[in-house]
Amino acid sequence: MLVYTSRRLLHSNRSQILRAFSTHSNTKPYDAVVIGAGPGGLTAASNLMDQGFSNICMFDPHFTAGRIHEKYREVPSNTKTHMFEKWATGTKTFSQIIEAAPKPNAYTTMLSFDQDEGCMLGDAVDVAQLLSDGIRKVPGVDSVTARVRKLRRERDVWDLPEHGITSRKVVLTPGSHPKRFDLVDKYPHVKELDLDITLKPSALRETVPAGSKVGVIGASHSAVLALKNLYELGNVSIVNFHRSPLLYAEYKDGWILYDNTGLKGVAADWAREILASENPNPRLRRINLKTDGRTDKEIYDRELEDYTHLVSAIGYEMNALPTIEVDGQEVLADFDPLTGRFKEKESQRPLPGLYGAGIAYPERVTDRAGNVESAVGWFKFMRFCKRVAPEWAAEAP
Repeated sequence: MLVYTSRRLLHSNRSQILRAFSTHSNTKPYDAVVIGAGPGGLTAASNLMDQGFSNICMFDPHFTAGRIHEKYREVPSNTKTHMFEKWATGTKTFSQIIEAAPKPNAYTTMLSFDQDEGCMLGDAVDVAQLLSDGIRKVPGVDSVTARVRKLRRERDVWDLPEHGITSRKVVLTPGSHPKRFDLVDKYPHVKELDLDITLKPSALRETVPAGSKVGVIGASHSAVLALKNLYELGNVSIVNFHRSPLLYAEYKDGWILYDNTGLKGVAADWAREILASENPNPRLRRINLKTDGRTDKEIYDRELEDYTHLVSAIGYEMNALPTIEVDGQEVLADFDPLTGRFKEKESQRPLPGLYGAGIAYPERVTDRAGNVESAVGWFKFMRFCKRVAPEWAAEAP
């Protein structure tokens, strides 16, 4: 069942919009549709509203501020608390919601924390939920509790045929989930352990029995947190398979080296103390697959022989996208991480009015040392959207 909030149908160029949708007389027209209501979707929607869009529809299966609420509330942030505060007040729309919200609330609670330290992602998600609830009450914003499975572009508008909606512009913010490594399929005696569970200590304690032996593949921020949580169970043996050395973010004068790829916060502190220790605990071993001297198969055959669980912590991939059709033909969309726009992957023809943001579609940045990274983080999503939203708004349909 589709659930709509109240909407104000006033806009300065409404007559022009209605003419643009005259060939879709049985559909409901919008200035913009935002697919996904996690931190990325909320950021995109609030920036469009700041640009004067007052006829917006948001889609999300749950409207619980993204997958972080379900999976990562117990994860310590790798950014300082004041960056979440800057995100939460990064647009005029957000600031008005925060100001109008009854107090005390999740935002005022966050202000009570040490702003130069990290916080639990659950506390940040509570602020995002406050903003999600608030943005859905703004006149001119509709919210649909559902997924979007198809986008169809015809006559310069985007059609969501399963929902009876058309829009001049669509922003994709689908979110992401851990990549799966098929190694566990080759060792049927080893049970696959979901990375999400290892990042949730309360669930991990109930999932991994005492005496288990767990392999963790990867050296990322998530891999280190998984190792930390498994280590702190106190009753399991762990081996970490990796190819890269531990990389730490380095705070420079006004910028951060390895800002998006280096370890920060709790993960960095624990890695320095435990993983990089000169006297490692024998129940936690690390094997560098590049320098070990054995083939990967030889390593895994030997090391996993008596192991019980295996965790893949090799990165994240985007959640499922709607199928995209242009003039009756299905196309693949190719994202430009500098402008937030899309082109058809094969022909490289622009897909006007289609944009992306959030963790699935982050901005590509180059730091002062020349390192090229994907800028992942709530305030980084805000910074990206504030830069490109005026261009999105100005682009002809």
